[in-house]
Amino acid sequence: MGQDGMQDIYSASLVCLAFPVTLVKARCPRLMPSKQAFMENNNPDSRFFHGNSLHELNSMMEMKMSERVDMFSLMKILEFVYTGFILIEEDMVRPLRSLAKRCGLSSLSHMLHRKSPPWGAPVPAIDLGHVLEPMEELFWNVTLESNKVSGDDWTCSTCVRTEPHAHAHKIVLWSNCEYLRALFHSGMKDSHLDVVKVPVSYIALTKLVKWLYTGKLPRISIDCRWNNMATIQQMGELQPYVELCFLGEFWFMDEIKEDSLNMVLSCLEHNPKLSMEIVSFAADHRQWSIVQAAVSNVAHLYPRMHDSGELERLGEVSDLLRTKYVELSQKNFLMA
Repeated sequence: MGQDGMQDIYSASLVCLAFPVTLVKARCPRLMPSKQAFMENNNPDSRFFHGNSLHELNSMMEMKMSERVDMFSLMKILEFVYTGFILIEEDMVRPLRSLAKRCGLSSLSHMLHRKSPPWGAPVPAIDLGHVLEPMEELFWNVTLESNKVSGDDWTCSTCVRTEPHAHAHKIVLWSNCEYLRALFHSGMKDSHLDVVKVPVSYIALTKLVKWLYTGKLPRISIDCRWNNMATIQQMGELQPYVELCFLGEFWFMDEIKEDSLNMVLSCLEHNPKLSMEIVSFAADHRQWSIVQAAVSNVAHLYPRMHDSGELERLGEVSDLLRTKYVELSQKNFLMA
C-alpha cells in the first residue's frame, strides 16, 4: 500500500497506522475529515509535513481517533474497507458492531447483528467513480496521459498540462491493472513517475478510467439514435473500443478487452458499412478478431468493391477479404 504515496496516519490508543486514503474515503467517508478540515488541521508548519515535498503534503494527512476506538476494531474496519471480508472471534463482535454502525457500513453492521439483508437490497459493491470528481483533486497522485490529436487545444481546470490527460490514484490503478502494478513495483525510474503514458485516444482513456474505478465499461446504446447516425459518426464512437481491445492485450486486462470486443462485434452486426470502415483501423491495432468479423460481414461485397476500387485503401486486408469471398463462394456452390 505504501507504493501509493497517499499515506494517512491514524492514532488510536497511542498506536499509529499508515495507509492510502482513496479507498477509505470512497467506501467509508465517515472515517475521513472534510477537505476544509484537512487543510485547517494539517498546515505546512506541522511536524508531520517537515521535510516533505508539496506533492507529499497534498496527499497525506494526520488524524487522531477517539480513545474509545480500540486498535483491533479499527484495523478490522480497514480490513473490511479494503477487502470486503473479515474474520473475527465472537468476543470482538460487540465493539466492532458499534464502530461499523458509526462508520455507516450498513452491510457489515447487518452481518454483525446477524440480520438478513432486506429483500431487494443491492449487493455491496466497490464503486470508486465519485472519487474522480474535481472536489477530490487533493488526493490525486498520478496522471494518465493519452495520445494527442494534432490541432486539438487542451486545457485542464486542475493543472497546467496541455496534453490530454486524466487524473487518478495509484492505489486504484495498482489494484485493477497487472501491468501498472508491475510498473509501480519495478523499482525502476518509471515506477516513480507522476505521469503514465497511455497509447490510446483521450475518449478511450476516459472509458478506461471509468472501468478502473467502477468495473463497468460505458456502452453504446444500439437504439434509434445509433441507427440514425452517419457511418462516419458510428466509426468515431466505435474506435475507442478497438483501442481498448489493443490496450487490454498490452496491459493484461482480459476483462476490458472482452467487454470492448463484444461491444465492437455487436455494433458491426447492425451495420455492414461500418465493417468496411473499421477493418483497416482494427488491422492497424492488430485486432484480428475484429478484422475477421468485419471481413466476414462484407465478404459478399467483394466483387463490387473490386470494381469500384474500394479495395485499394484496405491494403493487406484486401487479401483477407478476397480469401473470405472465395471460401463463401465455394460454400454456396457446394450447398447449391
